[in-house]
Amino acid sequence: EQANKTESVKRVVLTSSCAAIYTDAKEVHETPKGAFTEEIWNTTSSLDYQPYSYSKTLAEKKAWEMAEAQDRWDLVVINPSFVMGPALNAENATSESISLLKQLGDGTMKMGVPNMGIGVVDVRDVAEAHYRAGFTPEAKGRHITSAYGSSFLELAKILHQQYGDDYPVPNSALP
Repeated sequence: EQANKTESVKRVVLTSSCAAIYTDAKEVHETPKGAFTEEIWNTTSSLDYQPYSYSKTLAEKKAWEMAEAQDRWDLVVINPSFVMGPALNAENATSESISLLKQLGDGTMKMGVPNMGIGVVDVRDVAEAHYRAGFTPEAKGRHITSAYGSSFLELAKILHQQYGDDYPVPNSALP
């Protein structure tokens, strides 16, 4: 709403998430041509199932609705996968990425990690994507921002190599 009240706003760059594109294996299995694209929307999450993904989907859809209801500014959306990298304030970080890292090291997942793949992107690349979305005149639409495919087990192995036995980092995947 503030964008509508501020005459100087010409573009809004929204941070959404790949969670607004897909949630689970069912969507992976049903993906056209075996690849996720910016045209795909998460359809399986709800208030009761994967509420984080549901909130990202609803928020982005609302932003598109607001953008389409006016004609002064345009909307560009960045859909990052799992964002990793240095936190500005690691002691008080509340992001889902930091939360997962804490769970990998505090014993929450010591019995094993979910046996699933995950896209990963560096926070500095996400910042660059936002900058370019804001200052590239021809930018439009949604933009998946993901650097490479990984898995929770691969992330745990990297942490285990770095920290050894100092923390209860999992070393296996759950069935």
